[in-house]
Amino acid sequence: MPQDESDDIADIVPERRGFGSVKVRARILTQDQTVEWTTSVFPSKEYGCYLLPIKAAIRKKAATDVGDTASFELDVLMG
Repeated sequence: MPQDESDDIADIVPERRGFGSVKVRARILTQDQTVEWTTSVFPSKEYGCYLLPIKAAIRKKAATDVGDTASFELDVLMG
């Protein structure tokens, strides 16, 4: 995830879950459809931002694959 958005998440989520994860509702926006699911983003010390892992089943449903460029929306789920 971009650094600005990662910083925003860190600012609004005072208490994180295991491994520093933050629960989110994610959406992949394609030309043909929007695929939505609930997951978690995880902080990466290597990259200094949050990472959004995307399971193969979600990529398949959105007709995207590893290495593709896609647009995303995230809603942080509090509580």
